[in-house]
Amino acid sequence: MGTTLKELESKLGKLQFDIGWIEEDPNAMQVKIATYPTIQFILDIEDYKGDWEKISLSRNKNELSIADFKEGTKIDRILVDKRKVSQR
Repeated sequence: MGTTLKELESKLGKLQFDIGWIEEDPNAMQVKIATYPTIQFILDIEDYKGDWEKISLSRNKNELSIADFKEGTKIDRILVDKRKVSQR
């Protein structure tokens, strides 16, 4: 937690942004990394600097990048999917 998106990408590789239902889920804005599929890095929705219509249209196409977030955006929380961990 506290690592910036830029640091995360430089250390772990390409980031995949996964956006859920922002109105209903406090963990809706997530970053995932292919090499760590059981970990979800949660972002604060206030760090997104685009318009919400764009994010709702692009969320399924993974068109977001670090540039779509405020400079210095940091990981707010980390979730580990225990179901996936136990299957390994």
